[in-house]
Amino acid sequence: MSSFLLLPFSLSPPLPLLLLFSPPTLFLSASEFFHRVGHIKATDQSLVFMAVRLRNSNQRKLSMLSPPRQARQ
Repeated sequence: MSSFLLLPFSLSPPLPLLLLFSPPTLFLSASEFFHRVGHIKATDQSLVFMAVRLRNSNQRKLSMLSPPRQARQ
């Protein structure tokens, strides 16, 4: 079922087919739709990169603050 729902968008169908799948009130032109989807993906990616960078810098700060760990015996 989910693959059927994803299929129309992944194949980038002609406009009439898109009109069948979405009510006219919610309808975006195909190019606008794909632009928005692309923009959302790009935003997600940059957020992930920022989160990773923040985590790495926080770990670096923590390792500078805390004394070097020595293996307890």
